[in-house]
Amino acid sequence: MKNGKLYAILIGVAFAIAVIFSFVFFFSVKEVNAEYSVYSEEDTASVQNALDSFKGKSILFVSESDVVSALAGYTRFKVVSVNKSLPNVINVQIEERREVYHLPIDGVTYCMDKTGFVLGETAEPAGRDVIDVYFEGIDMLSVTPGEILSTSEDGFFLSVLEMAEYAGLSDCIESVTFRDDRSVEIREAVFKTYTGVEIVVDKPDVRGHDKIVKAFEVYNATSDFYKTFSRILVLETDSGEITATWTAGG
Repeated sequence: MKNGKLYAILIGVAFAIAVIFSFVFFFSVKEVNAEYSVYSEEDTASVQNALDSFKGKSILFVSESDVVSALAGYTRFKVVSVNKSLPNVINVQIEERREVYHLPIDGVTYCMDKTGFVLGETAEPAGRDVIDVYFEGIDMLSVTPGEILSTSEDGFFLSVLEMAEYAGLSDCIESVTFRDDRSVEIREAVFKTYTGVEIVVDKPDVRGHDKIVKAFEVYNATSDFYKTFSRILVLETDSGEITATWTAGG
């Protein structure tokens, strides 16, 4: 009788183990499909290799954060979404972080996307669609690939990037300089255009959207003949009006 119970228990345990192994095998990742949205000739093969590391693992325990972590070293790619097609396929949508800014620091040039996310170092010269970034009176706290640039004036810095993105400046702006000098109450962003015009936005972190719109209304309404080596000063008056005023000669 005891032997019969023992056999029954062993059979039950064996059956349970078989079920568990079948369950694990059934939900093991067999394929990771990645859909890429890229602007340049970025190599996606190594990214796919990183994604393929999930093959054989249980799809039930693979999360979006796991996929993001696996691609953390590939700073030029961003995971947009992760979806599971049960029982064993993972679908990942990836887009390239487009290079928008170059930041030269102590002989090293870093490239960043439109949000200030540091992509890494670069030896490539800035093309027409890349804007050089300079800081005056603002300290660099951290320039780490894979992270947003950290400065002593993050609110100021990020608000100008948002303003630049809205205006689509990359097709006409050569550089942007952030100036912050509290001793003389200067807080401005200076956009240098390829035509030689400097667009000086006073206190860009206050109504920056309205100020950049006003600046380009004036800039685009003026003949190119009069634009060379001139300056547009954009500010908010005491009455709350946004003004953009040309000054010849820079």
